[in-house]
Amino acid sequence: MKILVTGGAGFIGSHVVDAYVAAGHAVTVVDDLSTGKRENLNPNARFVKADIGAPALRGVFRRGRFDVVNHHAAQIDVRRSVADPLNDARINVLGLIYVLELARAHGVKKMIFSASGGTYYGECPRPAREAAVPAPLSPYGVSKLASEYYLRAYRALHGVDYTVLRYGNVYGPRQDPHGEAGVVAIFCQRLLAGKPLWVYGDGKQKRDYVFVEDVARASVAALRRAGGESVNIGAGRAVSVNQLALTLAEVHGGRPQILHKPARPGELFQSWMDVRKARRVLGWRAGIGLAEGLARTHRHIARAAGRGRPAVFLDRDGTLNVEKEYLHKHRDWVWIPGVISALRALQRGGYRLVVVTNQSGVARGYYKKADVDALHRRVSADLRRRGVALDGIYVCPHGPADGCECRKPEPGMLLRAGRELGLDLASSFMVGDKAADVVAARRAGVSPLFVRTGHGGLEEKRLPAGVRRFKNLADAARHVLARGAVL
Repeated sequence: MKILVTGGAGFIGSHVVDAYVAAGHAVTVVDDLSTGKRENLNPNARFVKADIGAPALRGVFRRGRFDVVNHHAAQIDVRRSVADPLNDARINVLGLIYVLELARAHGVKKMIFSASGGTYYGECPRPAREAAVPAPLSPYGVSKLASEYYLRAYRALHGVDYTVLRYGNVYGPRQDPHGEAGVVAIFCQRLLAGKPLWVYGDGKQKRDYVFVEDVARASVAALRRAGGESVNIGAGRAVSVNQLALTLAEVHGGRPQILHKPARPGELFQSWMDVRKARRVLGWRAGIGLAEGLARTHRHIARAAGRGRPAVFLDRDGTLNVEKEYLHKHRDWVWIPGVISALRALQRGGYRLVVVTNQSGVARGYYKKADVDALHRRVSADLRRRGVALDGIYVCPHGPADGCECRKPEPGMLLRAGRELGLDLASSFMVGDKAADVVAARRAGVSPLFVRTGHGGLEEKRLPAGVRRFKNLADAARHVLARGAVL
């Protein structure tokens, strides 16, 4: 499909773009970068810097011929909406109407709209259902609800289908501390700075926290399902601020001081959502548990604070592709099943992807270094078409007797990549099917993960003690994303 994502450089919107690109769709992003960030942009999506009310948007629609518009561009600050309701309505209501008019004029089949369950339902002693009467108490909530009615009207009048996704408290990597689930980012920042955590009131206030990648999956499901529906997207579980703080403290390590401030007047005590309709009409449910989601968010914020970005180093033959001795032609390249989806997941999880490969066939005269480089260009292009961008491919062209510092089990390639790419090696992983991969990783201060594909079955008996072993890259990737960067 051809999809336009407005606000696609923002926290949630950028994850939606990533999910669409990974699913093979052609994506265009429109964002004015007032709150979105360039570093959030997916390199495989087309980017247009523009306000959603700008005349330039007409040309974007005319050229794009979009099937679907996913509308995430919005003014999302509740306090700002109270201070300046006219600006809130200009962006959130008039901006949507302008997008709807362009969608109608240019044959867009469906709109997917991000709404806010947290601002609709008020106090929720029980999980709120979609049929509950909305009662927003801020201009922001009113603008989101008004937008839902406009979507219904355009469906009835002009046949533009829609799905509304009513989000719970979304958290995750790239999060702004000023959003609805900003407490997660604030707690992470204070933990990393060694400061106490401030909790307002007794900390028993409860919210429905849902991980951002789960939210992005809902946007993928909504491409072909839930027409004309408003659907709650949450974990369906109420989590207290106290529980959130304690879980984050466990993720961070140590025992941070937790201090209580007076309760804030007017704050909701409990807000959570019934998500059974999402299972029924979208086939969707949240898949990332709170502990895992908080761990991934904490790692992302730590990296953004300047601690360097971790990588997953990947041996080539036997880990990515089916082992074939002295492979140097693209026609002989065969991906091991599950590799592509594993690479996508690692990339979405914030890891840089770096291939490190010994190619002694160059030293032996079986082929030239230029042949290897040409093969890697083809492989990289193939991955880009599948939504994966490699951050680097490092090649050792020497033979075993050459005494070089780059050939595994020497750590030269990993150390060089660490310097050139600014990697946090201590938080990185090396995945390979040979004992040399494990030794090189340990010498570079990287966590080794051994896979039994390729030569793994023969090499396993040569492994040093304490090495984690996995069936294949997909299995190892699940470990990386679940456990985080731990030596």
